[in-house]
Formats: sequence, structure tokens, C-alpha cells
Amino acid sequence: ETWSPERRREKAAEILSGRYVTFCAFDDDTVIGEIMLIPELNENRLIIDSFHVSRPFRRHGIGRRLLDAAADYARSRGANALYASCCSAEETIRFYLAMGFRPSEHPIPSFAEAEPYDIQMECSLSAKVDPDI
Repeated sequence: ETWSPERRREKAAEILSGRYVTFCAFDDDTVIGEIMLIPELNENRLIIDSFHVSRPFRRHGIGRRLLDAAADYARSRGANALYASCCSAEETIRFYLAMGFRPSEHPIPSFAEAEPYDIQMECSLSAKVDPDI
């Protein structure tokens, strides 16, 4: 919501680059949510590189559906878990916890070093999520 037009173009270029597997949610022709995965396995995990739902569309199940799509894709690639370097905002951490993520027992050093205030989390692909969130 607060991104400049330049940052929006950069994100669009990332989505379209072919380096990631990306799932998007739309409202008409406007992207209102996205989740981007790095498609190479890292210790049997797929890494969520970017995940966002626009503020007016939160708490409507869009993030859950995007995460479900990512989990299905990860399973098809043989992954056992999804990994995320999560910003420490309380809302973000509550969402990931409700989705079954827990602090990673094996954080990826490059992610932890790049964002020292992030919380390194992962979710077993067999974990159940809280349906009330």
C-alpha cells in the first residue's frame, strides 16, 4: 500500500522474472496478494521469498489460500516444509503461527544474517492450521 510506483514495477519484474514460482490473488485485474517461492529445495524445504496481502483484503482467507497453493506446489516438488524469514511485526508473527509455522530449528544462515530482526520460521507440510484465523 505504501510502495512507490518504482517499487511496484520492481516487484512486478520479480514476479515475472521466471526465477520464482508465484501465486497471485486478484480483485478484477489488480493483484491484491502474492506469494513467491524459491523453487529449489533447501534441506527439503521450499523458501517463501515474498508474501503479501493488501491491507483491505486481509482476514478474508486470501493469505490462507495463497499459502495452501504454495504448500501444494512444495509437496509436488518433494518438500517436507515451507520456510519463511518473517518480519517481527506482531500481526505477521500471529498469522504465521496460526498457519502452523514455528521457529526454525535449522535457520538458513544467509537469511538470518541479512535480516537479523526477522524470525526464521518453518511449517511442516503435514501441519494443521487454525481454521478460525
